[in-house]
Amino acid sequence: MHGCELGNNCAASDVARLDSAHRFCIKHMQGLQKSVSTAYYMRLSNASPIETYMDCSKLTFLGQLCRLSPKYLVKDVFHNRLLRYMNLENQSVGFMADVYRLLGKYGLLQFLNEHIETGLFPTKFTRKMINDKTVNLQAKLDVAQRLLCSDQNNLIENVIKPGNG
Repeated sequence: MHGCELGNNCAASDVARLDSAHRFCIKHMQGLQKSVSTAYYMRLSNASPIETYMDCSKLTFLGQLCRLSPKYLVKDVFHNRLLRYMNLENQSVGFMADVYRLLGKYGLLQFLNEHIETGLFPTKFTRKMINDKTVNLQAKLDVAQRLLCSDQNNLIENVIKPGNG
């Protein structure tokens, strides 16, 4: 998935095809049948949908841009595009539109607003913790919710319970 942080014009159908291939690969690596439910294998493998990985990559790239030294031209270009997006253009596609959508989706807009006002942005370690507590946690909660609604929940509870060894 190298470079996915710049893939800002992926249609929902493209992401769905990537996710389908991702699920197929994980099921194949685990030796599971294709008919096994997605929520079941994701719970067993602790995997996330491909969109979660893409979101984390985009947020990581944003963090790298925000923490970049001001001596680099790319930092000026980033700030210019950020300010143009906020003040003038609000286009519906592009990296800035993706960033705003993601930050809003995960409730992280305050970090970008603070960067704009003060120039500060969380460190790499802090950003990783934030990603784990927001993006990855949200994906795991979504999987758990789907699993609770499925019929295979009873199977997992009976197979994975301690003492059923």
